[in-house]
Amino acid sequence: MINVIVGGRRLPAKGGVVRGTWLFVMLGFACAKAPTRVDTPLFVELDALEARLTVSAVDLSNAERLKRRHGEVVAFACGVTDVHLREMQRLASAQAQKRTLLRLRRGQRETNQAL
Repeated sequence: MINVIVGGRRLPAKGGVVRGTWLFVMLGFACAKAPTRVDTPLFVELDALEARLTVSAVDLSNAERLKRRHGEVVAFACGVTDVHLREMQRLASAQAQKRTLLRLRRGQRETNQAL
């Protein structure tokens, strides 16, 4: 047995009664006539306002998305630049060491040839 609460009181009901009641309620909603819309100037203005607000909200979400992506791209570009600059510094110091070694070897050759 199923209990049905009506007006704050619990009443015993059989399953068929509950199903029948729900069927009646659902048919009532299904058969109800949808309200007709009248395009008065006020509704036209409200629709235009809603459209503008919707577009503004979309523009704001696009702007926020672009700002976030810009931040991600800038962070990535800065990381790449840092790696590139460190590599340039490493190569410059390696080249300076090589140049120093070549000067020393030339100096040694010149001193050996002078002897």
